[in-house]
Amino acid sequence: NAGSPPWASDLWKGISARYANGAVGKVILVQTPSKLWDPTTIWHTQEKPILNYLQEIGQVSGIDVHVVNTNSLTQKLSEGYVEQLLKFDQRP
Repeated sequence: NAGSPPWASDLWKGISARYANGAVGKVILVQTPSKLWDPTTIWHTQEKPILNYLQEIGQVSGIDVHVVNTNSLTQKLSEGYVEQLLKFDQRP
C-alpha cells in the first residue's frame, strides 16, 4: 500500500507554501472577504507567515492586498488595513 491519497487541503497547503516561498519583490494578494480574517485558512496558516518572513529578510519588498467584491471586481486595501491584517495571528 502506497498510503492514503493526499487530501485536497493538504495538497493545496503544500502547493501554497511552495508558491509563497518563491515570492520576490512586490506581492499582490487577492482574497475573498470571508477568508481575509479567517485564521483557519491556508492564507493565514501557510502563506502569510512565509510572506511576512520573506518581507523581514528583504526578499519581498511589500504586500498589497486586494479583496474581490460580489461583482467579481477587486479593491485594493489601504496600507494601514494591510498592516493590521499581516500582524493578525489567531491560528488555532
